[in-house]
Amino acid sequence: MPPVSFALRCSREIFSAEEIETLERYGGQFEDLAAGRRPARTPAQQRFVEAAQGRRPPETD
Repeated sequence: MPPVSFALRCSREIFSAEEIETLERYGGQFEDLAAGRRPARTPAQQRFVEAAQGRRPPETD
């Protein structure tokens, strides 16, 4: 069974097609990381959490 697409709960107009694809594929994981429901296991995930918390600027899309 394919994974369920993440439902964006905001305007899609602010995102590029590539960003929408990334959010639909990984949005649930991003949301869980940012909320602390999923531990950061890699340096990239830790950087994402820090950016989501406003402790560093985002480095990638």
